[in-house]
Amino acid sequence: MIKPLNSEIPDVHTRITIQAAVDAILQASPMDEVIYGYVIAVLDQTLPSTGNQGVTIPLSKQTADLLDMAAIQLLYIEKGIITEFSREGVFSTLSRSERLKAINLLERLEVPLVSLPEPGESSCLIQML
Repeated sequence: MIKPLNSEIPDVHTRITIQAAVDAILQASPMDEVIYGYVIAVLDQTLPSTGNQGVTIPLSKQTADLLDMAAIQLLYIEKGIITEFSREGVFSTLSRSERLKAINLLERLEVPLVSLPEPGESSCLIQML
């Protein structure tokens, strides 16, 4: 049985973002906590990254941040939005089809590497230019 590495419940942003990804990919019910809870647990079982201050960042949190960056890139490409965003939560606000497009940008490596957070970075504001 896969169990979270620690007993803490993931932060709300991570839970909602992973839930949105699971919904887009599997079209699972948003209320199906077993599925997205399992995805979070599996991500957190893989080797976590250690940030600059030596703090271990769960892979589920890093994945949520990466999905948000892809969502911001999608908004930039499709709608020409160039502004400051709060990085947290952008992915979960997209429609299911937009979330799949954002994931596709990641698959095609079309998210600028300079816009991606360093492992362990927790800055909430970025600017897309």
